[in-house]
Amino acid sequence: MINSKREVIYIGKAKNIKKRVTSYFVKKQSSPRTRVMVGNINTIEFTITNTEADALILENNLIKKILPRYNVIFKDDKSYPYLMITGDEFPRLMFYRGAQKKENQYFGPFPNSNAVRQSIQLLQKVFMLRTCEDSVFNNRTRPCLQHQIKRCTAPCVGLIDKLNYKNDTKQAMLFLKGKENEVISDLTKRMNESSDKFNYERAAIFRDRIQSLRQVRLKQSVSDFSENDADIIAIAEDCGQVCVNLVMIRGGRHLGDKSFFPKNFIEQNIENIIEIFLTQYYDQKSPPPVLVIENNFN
Repeated sequence: MINSKREVIYIGKAKNIKKRVTSYFVKKQSSPRTRVMVGNINTIEFTITNTEADALILENNLIKKILPRYNVIFKDDKSYPYLMITGDEFPRLMFYRGAQKKENQYFGPFPNSNAVRQSIQLLQKVFMLRTCEDSVFNNRTRPCLQHQIKRCTAPCVGLIDKLNYKNDTKQAMLFLKGKENEVISDLTKRMNESSDKFNYERAAIFRDRIQSLRQVRLKQSVSDFSENDADIIAIAEDCGQVCVNLVMIRGGRHLGDKSFFPKNFIEQNIENIIEIFLTQYYDQKSPPPVLVIENNFN
């Protein structure tokens, strides 16, 4: 739909063009915004596609390129944050946004930066991986405060060897992949081995890690949900305002959620809002294996 200045003000799709267009001009529009839009229409142009899928892709691409005034647009300018474990000799645990490199391991995406930082703090407490920058790590002569508060095993000054640090890193990765039982089983085995060798201090470290992991599992469990990775999407409307809420489940744990409020919302497009959200949100990111969608409209 184009106004008198040759500006595209709305882009849509329909199986039946005649029925869709007629609905704008014959029926009484309850939405003031829709009435204003119709009042600005000067010309309507059509593009015929071979399939409905082609129409959906074309609609999304045109909306992204033109940003029409009356189209529903879910804007999300920031890239999602990830938790990264570097491929260094002694891997570093860190917050990350941006292009991914093959030598590093990435876990996420997380809905917000706070969720990443909370996970980093948990992993520091349980697995004691370093978070310091390489420039600091390579120039340490004595353990830092993180080691003193039992958040790091101080590989920078040789207080842990490569093999044991590698094992701790492997367990952290397994935990992030949702394999807590495997991690707890391995930690139990190492605890018993240390105890048999009368290395009770080492055994106590593994015991504390097991207890911490069990507490985390109790807090983060998702009832009646068997899939490890999923996005749960719900939509609600109140007083003319629409909200789409996205809940992220990764590794069987609830990482957090994020709410989206569509720009240029038009009342008659309520029934299509989920489709629009899915098309725009997953346009440049891969969806998880499972999407759970709930529609709360009455």
